[in-house]
Amino acid sequence: MDTGKNLDHCFERNCQAYIKFLAFAAKAEAEEHQLTAKLFRAAAGARKIHIDAYMKTAALVKSTADNLKTAIDCEVFEADELYPEYIQTAKNEAYPEMKYAFIRSRSAKMKNIRLYESTLAELGREEPADCFLCSVCGYLHKGIEAVDCPVCGTGPEALKRI
Repeated sequence: MDTGKNLDHCFERNCQAYIKFLAFAAKAEAEEHQLTAKLFRAAAGARKIHIDAYMKTAALVKSTADNLKTAIDCEVFEADELYPEYIQTAKNEAYPEMKYAFIRSRSAKMKNIRLYESTLAELGREEPADCFLCSVCGYLHKGIEAVDCPVCGTGPEALKRI
């Protein structure tokens, strides 16, 4: 179905643009271009509207349990199928920094899979806790307080409470 392919393509493009525009806004703000930063944030907001419409039309958001299963499947696919290839390609093409970035991303994903799995198993019986995001590598932590990141080794100050 061409419409389905077009929706998938629009979704991917809008997601990429959303993230890029937020990064562009942060850069503009850092360079003290406040109006341009606002413009990029507004453009990101427009992309988010399109993303939300696609997700509703395609019925991508299901029950919490189903969403956790989807998250697990996505992370497993990326960690097992995509990242090993990315790591090898970066190694073959002599991009050591990208190789390290891919290794770190894969390691974070592997830890995050376990978090999603335990959250799914405990769904409906959750203990009080917070979620933390490592601002360096993307590792997710569920607990009462931040910890040293087991993926990139940064201290608890790098884990941001969500």
